[in-house]
Amino acid sequence: MGIAGFAQSGSTDGKMMDKKMGDCVMMKGGKVEVMKSGMSMMLMHDTTIHGTMVMMDGNVKMKDGSMHMLKEGEYVTPKGKVMMPKMDGKM
Repeated sequence: MGIAGFAQSGSTDGKMMDKKMGDCVMMKGGKVEVMKSGMSMMLMHDTTIHGTMVMMDGNVKMKDGSMHMLKEGEYVTPKGKVMMPKMDGKM
């Protein structure tokens, strides 16, 4: 997948969303984090995922050159697409 540039924070808080979430880069608590193998790690430098550049400040430069600022809960998939988690109505 090529998600690099992270520091391990040791955060495995066991939230359902985190367990359902696969490897990705997401905006969480106003910070850009990497989810990899069930571990949450802070993004330490800009990284490119499948042609999409994710920056430490949450800006995302898509393959086509367009820019997007990640909002809380949005994430970048291993294929470089920006997604919002599906809400199942449960809290």
